[in-house]
Amino acid sequence: MQAIAIAGLVIGTVSAVAAIFAAWFAWKAPTKSDLQRVEENTAETSERLDKVRTHIARVDERLHDQHSRDLLIAEAQRVAIAVSGSNEFSDPLKLSFKIKDPKVVLTYIEMLNDVGTLFGSADCEPTEDLSFTAILDNSAVQRWFSSGKPDQAFNRRSLRVRAHMHIAERVVYRDVPISLISGTRPGQPNSGVQVFILEGNC
Repeated sequence: MQAIAIAGLVIGTVSAVAAIFAAWFAWKAPTKSDLQRVEENTAETSERLDKVRTHIARVDERLHDQHSRDLLIAEAQRVAIAVSGSNEFSDPLKLSFKIKDPKVVLTYIEMLNDVGTLFGSADCEPTEDLSFTAILDNSAVQRWFSSGKPDQAFNRRSLRVRAHMHIAERVVYRDVPISLISGTRPGQPNSGVQVFILEGNC
């Protein structure tokens, strides 16, 4: 009888302890507001991850574009260009360009001295396969010549032509070192005509 009473007491005690644990866990269980906060935090985290993914995709795209641009610039530096032209001081200077790469189209050129000062520009017109022409204003050519660095003689100046071109539907350029000579050629009897003579290649 006493054993039964003790067993009943033990069972009662265990049941009470179990009830206490159950109440404690029930008290610690997440409430509706807790679950709502978890959902909000999850949504916020997901949104942040989406923004990070979008940012990474944009960075990758910019890096890809920059890499493609760098490759085109490197390709432009390998384009072979020869230029020549001559005319009287008082007339526009017509330049003829010859290139070797059929994928390249010259669009316009700029007149620069050795420190990068710009003295004018001119559009390029195709004349035949791999050949283009550009016509420079005579007064701009005279200023351009005056800004050049003397090269072996007082009437010979070192300058640059910046040739802008289309490669793979993008515009890039290459600088062509040129020599611009101020000289004379026969004109009227016993007189000469002042001319500019330009030549260069890369």
